Amino acid sequence: MNETEIRERLRDAVGEAHYPSALKSKVESRLHDPAPPGHPRLIGLIAAALAVIIVGSLVFIRLQSSTGFLPAAHPLTRPSTAPTVPPSGTLQSIGRLPVEDLAVANLSQAADAVSTPDLLQTSSGRAVRLVGAYADTAGIVLILRSLPAGHPMVQISDDSGPINSGYGEANGIIGDLVVSYMQPPRAGADGVAHLGVTVSNFVQGPPGPPAVGSANSGVWSFSVSLKIQPATPLTLSPTLTSVG
Repeated sequence: MNETEIRERLRDAVGEAHYPSALKSKVESRLHDPAPPGHPRLIGLIAAALAVIIVGSLVFIRLQSSTGFLPAAHPLTRPSTAPTVPPSGTLQSIGRLPVEDLAVANLSQAADAVSTPDLLQTSSGRAVRLVGAYADTAGIVLILRSLPAGHPMVQISDDSGPINSGYGEANGIIGDLVVSYMQPPRAGADGVAHLGVTVSNFVQGPPGPPAVGSANSGVWSFSVSLKIQPATPLTLSPTLTSVG
């Protein structure tokens, strides 16, 4: 028994697999073959595109974190829940009015005396809110809110009848219109005036005849009770003295 036979019998006993005699030469030939050509240019383009996307994302995140959100100069106070308006037109508090509206109405120093109802009426597809009302011994101020902004006709009456006086209009914040009547309401013994407010014929555009802008026909009626604010006496300094 020669060495080759001995090796064969050992492999059979151990269970070692038999490999073809030509396998070794094929493996060596495969190892010495050059690597197949790749696509370095395509890989480079993909890597460059990914780098640009990553850098752009980092720059965008950096700009957002450094800029943030700027607060409004005069943030409006919003109700925590939408106010409900009973059919009777009961006053609902909506918090303080925008400072721009108060400034236009010359009521910045009397902000606490301005009633803040939220009376809503809808007519001809337009919603109008009476959001502010004030009355004193010199006149009446109403603040109406509606979008798109416009200039309506406004009529006021109290328990004694219509209040026939001229009135002026001024724009507050976008959608708010300040209407000032130059006649005080007539109050009862309790100092409270019960006003009926009728708004009609909104005109979108500058105030003037309906031909100036686009008219929105409709009638919006409100009822509101206001405590008439008393006049505040002025203290003269120095005090007046008689002459002669």
